[in-house]
Amino acid sequence: MKPSIFSLLAGKSFLLLLLMSYGVQHLLHIFYYSFFITEYRAVESLSFAPLSLALVLLGLMILFDRYLPSIRLKKLVIQRNLFWVIAVVVYIIPLTYVGIWFYKNATIEFRYVARLSDFGSVAYVLGMQQYIFKFHIFITIISFINNKTMSRFQRSLLIYCAFFFGLTITGTLDLMFVIMALLFGLFPELFKKILKSNNLSYFKTFVVIFLICIVIFSMVFFGFANKEGYVSAFTRFSTTSYQILGIVFARVSSGYATVVSLDTQLDFWNINAGGVIGSWDTLLYRFNILFGIDQEFRDVTRSVGRLNYETVYNDYLPRAGASPGPLGSLYYFPFMPLSFLFHALFYLLILRLIQSFIDSDVGQLNIFTTGILCLTLLPFFKNPYEYMEIIGPPTVYMICLLLASVIKVRQLNFYNRSA
Repeated sequence: MKPSIFSLLAGKSFLLLLLMSYGVQHLLHIFYYSFFITEYRAVESLSFAPLSLALVLLGLMILFDRYLPSIRLKKLVIQRNLFWVIAVVVYIIPLTYVGIWFYKNATIEFRYVARLSDFGSVAYVLGMQQYIFKFHIFITIISFINNKTMSRFQRSLLIYCAFFFGLTITGTLDLMFVIMALLFGLFPELFKKILKSNNLSYFKTFVVIFLICIVIFSMVFFGFANKEGYVSAFTRFSTTSYQILGIVFARVSSGYATVVSLDTQLDFWNINAGGVIGSWDTLLYRFNILFGIDQEFRDVTRSVGRLNYETVYNDYLPRAGASPGPLGSLYYFPFMPLSFLFHALFYLLILRLIQSFIDSDVGQLNIFTTGILCLTLLPFFKNPYEYMEIIGPPTVYMICLLLASVIKVRQLNFYNRSA
């Protein structure tokens, strides 16, 4: 009998993602109640809706995992030189260009002063390069877990890409990927040992926790600066430590708050097709922008992120959005029972694909390894409706995963899929 997906690393990372996104936030909701009701709408009462949704979703995923057969795709083998030509043309040169372009034409505060789409088709090139870079980090982590060693060229390439990606930061999570890339490129063996170790020393544990705290704090600050501007971000953080923690914890709890808020505002059997309609509208808008058909279409377009922001947040920012998260997404698919089936199948497919990259003999790994992998999984689960938009940048993340699962490059062992 095959092992359950939740007994393997990919499944454990997903469980940790749910725990950190909803379990921990439930406690924060209790201790920082005033910040939650200030930030979000309809969260005055504590709710066990996240727990109920998670149990039903996980139950369906376990059921599907047990009875749905696995599909093994035949690999396509390509030459290393061809791979590097494609990488240079599709990834390295465009990332360098959009990094320089974004540095010259925009700043971290661009959402505060303009829409990214105002920059035309270059905005989509930028978004696509960001997701290719994130997949670069993902496959690097998987390779470390599989005990592979980076060459000096691969380390230099990772640092090079991190630098130009750093010039294009447009979201809170982007900073995390930059930090990870730099650390992996500068200290690959150290982090490979940390990722592979199942018994971290007290010193290494302290270093890991300290780095995580810095990353989280930096991510939240950049998130506010990105949406409201540096002045507003500094004003928010120039307060007492309790208020700073309240701001940080409330901000990173948007996925949890989405579930609590929507559970109060919507009926369980709701016929809310906002996710499908929003994805369709966004697809049409992006098509129009790419071909210059209708620049005013955005005024009536509500993406899922924008719709969720307007529904859940108390503040109103004209260009802000908020991903609903893996459980909040359930509310934006028409008819909740059908939504459970759709999301359970989609999430299981992603986890199976990810697990197929991990060697079967990696053994037990530490909580840090599971945690850092779950962060790289977040782009897959924060807003599944983004993949319905087809030409949207997040789709590139999925395409990279699918291509990497069926393509093997000769003499490129570090990045190749093991199985």
